[in-house]
Amino acid sequence: MEQKPDAEPDAGPSAEPGAGPEAAGDAQPDARYLLANERTYLAWTRTCLAFLVGGVALGQLSVRSGLEWLRTAIVLLVFVSGIVLTPLAFLHWRTAERAIRTGTALPRHVLPFVLMVLMVAVGLALAVLLVCS
Repeated sequence: MEQKPDAEPDAGPSAEPGAGPEAAGDAQPDARYLLANERTYLAWTRTCLAFLVGGVALGQLSVRSGLEWLRTAIVLLVFVSGIVLTPLAFLHWRTAERAIRTGTALPRHVLPFVLMVLMVAVGLALAVLLVCS
């Protein structure tokens, strides 16, 4: 079917910003942003699951009897991190979802900083454990 020369082209996903239904006052956000937010949440959930599994695996690590306390501390830190990061990831997803739907600014993302601090702490403790065993 031929398109008339004076007809407007169909506004697809690659259309200019502001050319879609959002420009007409429709409050429905672009699904790509909502799905990207959901993918980010699922990635954080996988990270939390990896922390939980890592805590179980580290619990099976054999160490000298004098370092049992350090291994137990590392296991607890990793396991509790997985438990604590899970609701934080959900809260960030929900806040970002609300911001996307209302058109307000996205919230600051503190989870990467929290994860970095946890990874440095676990890494240093594991290094001490491996050097001293």
